Amino acid sequence: MKTLYLAKEPDAGVRNDLARLSGEVTVVDCLNAYGDYYRKVGYNCISKDDFFDSNDMRFDTVIGNPPFQESGHKAKTSSLWKKFVEKSFDIADNVSLIIPASFTSPTKLFSFYKGNLALIDLTIEDYFKGVGSSFCRIVLRKEPQSECKVVTKGGTYTLNMNDWDCVPKLLDDDIMSLIDRFFINQDKQWKLSCEYHSQQYDKWKVTYEYDQRKDCIVDDGAINVLHSTKILKTNKDHPNNHLIRVFCTVTNGTKFEVCNPGTGLSQNNIWTVCDSIEEAQELRDCLNHPDIQRLLKVFQFSNMNYYQIINKLNLNEVLSLSCQRT
Repeated sequence: MKTLYLAKEPDAGVRNDLARLSGEVTVVDCLNAYGDYYRKVGYNCISKDDFFDSNDMRFDTVIGNPPFQESGHKAKTSSLWKKFVEKSFDIADNVSLIIPASFTSPTKLFSFYKGNLALIDLTIEDYFKGVGSSFCRIVLRKEPQSECKVVTKGGTYTLNMNDWDCVPKLLDDDIMSLIDRFFINQDKQWKLSCEYHSQQYDKWKVTYEYDQRKDCIVDDGAINVLHSTKILKTNKDHPNNHLIRVFCTVTNGTKFEVCNPGTGLSQNNIWTVCDSIEEAQELRDCLNHPDIQRLLKVFQFSNMNYYQIINKLNLNEVLSLSCQRT
């Protein structure tokens, strides 16, 4: 058994991990700072640079808690951990890593790896009390997996990841029953767009959309534009303004509203079209039902709504909630 261990500083946790490993163990000095220590205590040790640069390494297993971002990197979007996941999966048949819980959000990264996931443990942050980030432990197998064990504080479930675009931080029997009732795989029912924006026009590419948005918010406009809790004004029309829409914003909660014809939408919004105002109002009310709101709040990531999640809503089943209210 050949194991590669991704190590940072040799604290008690790292030392305990290494003591439990058997067979041939190689340590990666992920911080390029503790290589001498690991060699002194008897381990074959390579630098982070050697780890990424080598093209001929092969291991049975890669284990560790790699750095999440480059040392001294100020950007919150720095994603060194993604490079560790990619390289580890490339050189090993089995990978067990502690990484940010954002991995389980509906992204291309999660979509790429989900078919190889054997485990997602979203309770691992209990071992990192006082740290202001959320973590998870994942286990990847080179062999495609038909099922994945998902551990959350609400329960442990075995999931077919083909049906999941993401995994929320909390699953329990109540949420699972709502998922079974209201989520389906279906063709595109909703759209994500931003027809108007009130800032940073000069940074946008010169396109039709740019022309429609540039300098579009004015004090004496004839067209109302819904923007969070405010109503802005514009004189620039957009084709979507003539639709009857039910929408929610990406960043301001999970509540749905009706956008009447002749009205525009600012910010990024997720919306669908209705044939009448009455239909739109009924759909809005059903989407704001406590069951739907509870379900959608669970599937928010960083307080953001995702198109992929809302597009899973079975609107026929959602509208059946209207009958329950009468």
